[in-house]
Parts: sequence; C-alpha cells; structure tokens
Amino acid sequence: MERKNNGIKMQRYLIVLFSAFMLFFTGLANVGAERPAFPTSKAPASSLHTSRAQTTTAYSTTPDYTSFPEGGEEATLPADNEPTYDCRFYQAYIGGDMGPWPGWIEELEQKYRRRGNPRVLYDVLIAYYGYVAYLIGQERHDQAKNYLEQAEDQLDELDNFSAYRSYAESLQGAFLAYEIGMNRSKAVWLGPKSMKHINRAVELDPGNPIAWMEKGNAEYHMPRIFGGSYHKAAEYFRKAIGLFESGGYDLQCNWRYLNALAWLAQSYDKAGKPGQASQIYRKILNREPRFEWVKDELYPAFAEDHPGMFD
Repeated sequence: MERKNNGIKMQRYLIVLFSAFMLFFTGLANVGAERPAFPTSKAPASSLHTSRAQTTTAYSTTPDYTSFPEGGEEATLPADNEPTYDCRFYQAYIGGDMGPWPGWIEELEQKYRRRGNPRVLYDVLIAYYGYVAYLIGQERHDQAKNYLEQAEDQLDELDNFSAYRSYAESLQGAFLAYEIGMNRSKAVWLGPKSMKHINRAVELDPGNPIAWMEKGNAEYHMPRIFGGSYHKAAEYFRKAIGLFESGGYDLQCNWRYLNALAWLAQSYDKAGKPGQASQIYRKILNREPRFEWVKDELYPAFAEDHPGMFD
C-alpha cells in the first residue's frame, strides 16, 4: 500500500512539474502572440501571394554585404518617386492599416530574387516579423503559418551572410515564439529553442537592437513566478532603444524603434514606475503624434489607470 501511495505521489509530482514547465514556456509564447502592436480594424483579409519554392535563391552568386541591416540602401530605394518601402511600412504601422503589407512584401521578395541583396531579404523577414504578429492577433493562423514556413529557408539564407547572422538568430527566436502562440502544446520544446536563438543573437552582436527587443519581450511576457521581470524587460528595451539611437540606424521611418519605445513604456508601468512610463509615452507622441496604438489605446488606458498624474 505504501508503494502504491508513493507511486500516486510521484504521478502527481510529475503532473505538477509538467504543468509548471508548460506555464513557463507558455509565457514565452506570449512574446509573439499577445503583442497588440497592430490595430486590427482596417486591414482586410488577404491570401498568401508567393510559394515557398519561389523564395529560394542560390548563395553562391550573392556577395556578402556588410552594411548595417537597418541602414542599407537597396530596400529603401523609391520607385517612381513613391515613398521608400521603409516609409510605406512605417506609415501603415502607425496608422494601424496592415492591408497593404502583403503586396509590399511580395514586391520586396521579387526584388530579392532579382538582385540577391541580403538587405532586401532582411527587410522581407522584418516585414514578416510584423505581419505574422498581426495575423496571429487576428487568429488568421493558416496565413501566419504559411509565412513562417516561407521564412524557414529565408532565415537560412540570411544566416549565410556574416553581417546578418545575429539578426537571423533574433528573428528565428521570434518566429518560434509565434509558433507557440498558435499552438501552446509546442511550448515545452520550442520555448527553449526560442530563447537559445535570442541569446545567441546577443552573443553574436551585442549591438543588435532587435535581439535586445526580443529579450525584452521574453522577460515581459514570462510569468513572474518563473523569473519574468518587468524591470529586466525595461532594461532590455532601453538597451534596444539606445542602440537604435546611437548605433547608426535610420529612425526616420523605423517602426521597430517606435515599437520598442511602446514596450518600454508598458514595462515601466508594469514595474511600478508610472513617471518614467509617462515620459516615454510623451516622447513617443512628440516624435510621432499620429501613432494610433499609443494615441488611441495605450496612453488613454495609462491615463485612466493613473489619474493623479494628469490633474
């Protein structure tokens, strides 16, 4: 009887332990699945536009460019005096209009297939990074999965260029978190892989702001009982912002920079530092008063939660 009771206790212990691991890695899923960075009311449904096979380009004919991934020229060249791709994505992002993104992604993919410039491939994957988060928020999982499948080969290609390896690792970590966001049962084995890629990205290039953003997202969304920290999240987002501001990155049409600022403000608020959060919100709106996510959602909610600061 005692042996039987011990067996029952062990089974219960294993169940609790497994549940704990699931809770921990489910927290990592939120890195991608619960980022309300893209208002959902304006973007119509759209079908995937290009096959996975179409996106593969041979490495041997492509030179190893070494310019800043966020500061190169190829993907920002305007066509027929239209805004650059960076500015197109930026304007749509701040206005909460994700409808045009798939068409612009397709144009960038075509440009990469013609020229093989890794800066263009990086811009494709950064657009995936934003658009897949939006699709998951809309629960359009089939489309999100198609983009993530395409991204697999493209990440391998990007990793082949030494100047972009840290960025490829950062995005791989984010995309794995997105997969968990669509299927929480994958958290146990994909969660550690996601963090491994993110930490590897920082090791490869401590000056990569995207890597620090993903570390911040992981800390922000990880349950507190398993080590998540809003204070650490704020530290990592602050690091990313500092790199954007001082590392030679173009901020004129950089939606990643605004995204990092918005998450820094939320981290400060959650960490019990409303004064610092308010400063960051004001910084965002002074820089970009049209930013709908902050103007219409985050800042009004913050003001409602802290009425004494606005008397």
